[in-house]
Amino acid sequence: MDPYCQSTVINYPDLGDGKNRVIWANPASTSGRVNGTVRVSEDEGKTWKSSMLVKPGGYAYSALTVLQDGKIGLLYEDNAGSILFTSFSLYDVTKEDSTPPVIDLKDSLTVNQTDEANIPVTVTDPISGVADVQMTLDGKEVENPIHIEPLSLKAGDHTLQVKAMDVAGNEAVKTSTLHVSFDIGYLDEFLAVAKNKGWVTDEGILNSLTSKVQHIQSKQDDKGTVLNGLKALENEVKAQEGKKMDENGAKLLLDDISFVKANLE
Repeated sequence: MDPYCQSTVINYPDLGDGKNRVIWANPASTSGRVNGTVRVSEDEGKTWKSSMLVKPGGYAYSALTVLQDGKIGLLYEDNAGSILFTSFSLYDVTKEDSTPPVIDLKDSLTVNQTDEANIPVTVTDPISGVADVQMTLDGKEVENPIHIEPLSLKAGDHTLQVKAMDVAGNEAVKTSTLHVSFDIGYLDEFLAVAKNKGWVTDEGILNSLTSKVQHIQSKQDDKGTVLNGLKALENEVKAQEGKKMDENGAKLLLDDISFVKANLE
């Protein structure tokens, strides 16, 4: 920031609402350098309908800037010669904000079922600031960034929803479809992750499942052989479900087999 004398003026970035905002900081006195005040104009300085006292008492040199988060930064000198800094939102000055928060989230996202994934969600509100953000995945609350463990979601579509509120009470909602992909090529990865999770502890069963998967993957151009192989894999998983294979892990693999078969037919 460049230092000015007792008055500093800057343009506030365009918010797309048709208002040409100007920010002005100066002493609110005609008799001395006291009571540092910030004013906001929404018509390029023709009128100044909003103001806020920033520094009672001595106030001299100052400089304004707009920070990355949309807040206004003010560097100023007091009557003792100390250099001080403060920041505040546009809403702190105007007490007006009719614009909801902006949620940066794609309409559609894709992750592989066997991969770990982190999905960051950015919420901004340059006028009054973000007050609250709530996120759910299939109706269950999740943290930001959204962390997805391998084999934690069924193959297919899931619903991610973000609700945000700003300090002024404006709300925004964004819904995204999370596609969890799975195909024959990931069957071996499924077994590898399942082993690491302790879902299959019997080495003989794991070897048998792996052998069936390798056979299926080697015959991907032969639909009949693939379907027969999937049926054999399905039968073995059902036989070991809750026995030598974790029940939930077995159910997920059975769902994946059904998902793959449906895409083949």
